[in-house]
Amino acid sequence: VINHKPYDHKADVFSFAIVLWELVTSKVPYENLTPLQAALSVRQGLRLVIPSGVHPRISKLIQRCWGENPNTRPVFSEITAELEDILQPIQAASSSKGGHRHTKQKIQMKTQR
Repeated sequence: VINHKPYDHKADVFSFAIVLWELVTSKVPYENLTPLQAALSVRQGLRLVIPSGVHPRISKLIQRCWGENPNTRPVFSEITAELEDILQPIQAASSSKGGHRHTKQKIQMKTQR
């Protein structure tokens, strides 16, 4: 979209990467840039720094979603499957501790903020 190419779902995937970055960092993206500066910087390949403490698979997913080439970005069905796959061991660990039924609810509450 920034490069004046036709809009498609790949732009939404890029935006999702930014939202996912916000969720894992609790920060405002490009907070020191004006909207125009941020758009131009993204166009030139600038990406946000993903902290080293972020789950490696989440980090990789973010990078795939905001990839410079829109054609290599995953579709949302792939993104959903990957997130569910990442969540399974967390839910299993939580259920073994008796907290399974609340895990998904807590995640949904965090994503609604």
